[in-house]
Amino acid sequence: MNILLVGIYDSELTMRSFYPIDLNGEQSASPEEAKISLLAESNFLKSQGHNVKVVVITALDQIRLLPEIPDIKLWRNVIKGKVKEALGVEPEVIPSVGEFVWKDMRISFSGTIGNYMFALYYIIWNVMNEFSPDVVFLDTTNGFTIHTAAASRAVRLCTEDYNVIQDRGETYFIHANAGEGNEKAPSRIHVIVKRAIKDVKIPQYLNDDIKIGKEIVGNEEKIIPAKGKSDILGISWSIENGYPLPIAYIAKEANLEEYTNPSVLFGKLNSEFVSEKKDNVLTVSPSLHLNENAILYLFGYHLIDKLRREISDSPFPINNVIKLSKLMDKANRDIVEREIANIENLAQIALKNEIRGEEFSLNYLWAIGNMRVIDYIRKKEPEKEDEECVFDERNFSAHAGIVKELTKVTLKDGKIMLSYRGNCKDVVINEIKRLGRGEND
Repeated sequence: MNILLVGIYDSELTMRSFYPIDLNGEQSASPEEAKISLLAESNFLKSQGHNVKVVVITALDQIRLLPEIPDIKLWRNVIKGKVKEALGVEPEVIPSVGEFVWKDMRISFSGTIGNYMFALYYIIWNVMNEFSPDVVFLDTTNGFTIHTAAASRAVRLCTEDYNVIQDRGETYFIHANAGEGNEKAPSRIHVIVKRAIKDVKIPQYLNDDIKIGKEIVGNEEKIIPAKGKSDILGISWSIENGYPLPIAYIAKEANLEEYTNPSVLFGKLNSEFVSEKKDNVLTVSPSLHLNENAILYLFGYHLIDKLRREISDSPFPINNVIKLSKLMDKANRDIVEREIANIENLAQIALKNEIRGEEFSLNYLWAIGNMRVIDYIRKKEPEKEDEECVFDERNFSAHAGIVKELTKVTLKDGKIMLSYRGNCKDVVINEIKRLGRGEND
């Protein structure tokens, strides 16, 4: 199995022995000697035949462990070098928050825990997509309390994000920690959380809680807008209520170039900060102050990027529509499958009876399907449908958004494709985005 080990490294090095655990949480029979529990766990899992990748996360506050404080522009590289020298693994250095004492000086990091969480999420997400882990194992033994809680939430959400985007059936998330130990009694690693990530409930994350934060330019604070949030909420609301066609339309029409770019935010977190020394206090101030829920925006951004790449242009083949239903719960999937089965049956009736044309309103196909034999013999045409596009939420929900009054069916080259007719698409998408924002009036 591919196992990604993520270790939060805040505290100083102490050579100790540890009883590692296997993937079932069972402790090994004999201890492993290592400088930190993460490395002991890595050695043990490798000995069991697993493919292991180690990522060590440390923060800028590690500067407090150096004998002298260099220029702030050198902090990241100096910290990387020191930790690599000590552990044999080059760490990822991310923003800090809080106050620390260095000799007789107080070092104050004025950023937010959201900065820490965003940077951690961004890094781990990229590693996951390169390494394709079956298990994500977070070790917070050497982490400060504030970083431990933030890391647990960020890495777990990142694992759920990865599970959805990569269409994985199941990915395991393990959060573990080693207890106190000494030379005579090795530390024992214990499982805090173990969870099989599957059937992720996307709407519980992609909601109005999404916020990015603010940017400080000189003496001015600017809110960083969550551009594209209405798209994210519209898709989330459609997933929750079982509407595959609106998901397809919103995703295909989303312009990610106009969104708030995550890579730009990450770059600013790593480069845009200043230091000011006054008396015995050194204050380190970043330009970005991100909200703890900025990581939710990352999830939404990744989801829309995935859907845009995977969905064909309108009209949408029914296999696209069925695939989108996999994002929903079983009750909604069943309704989508029922509607698709009905459309397939109606399409076959049209083809068998040589109904001319490639495009039909779903209302027309239903009329053909329900036509009496005597009417068909007389070649009676179904009554002309109403051209007005009316969004009825109750009717919409009953038919997975594939309502006969609004939907068009295209039969071409043996394929069945769906779309909204005329300007009905704009009516539907505007209503979906309004409801996704919680506007019920």
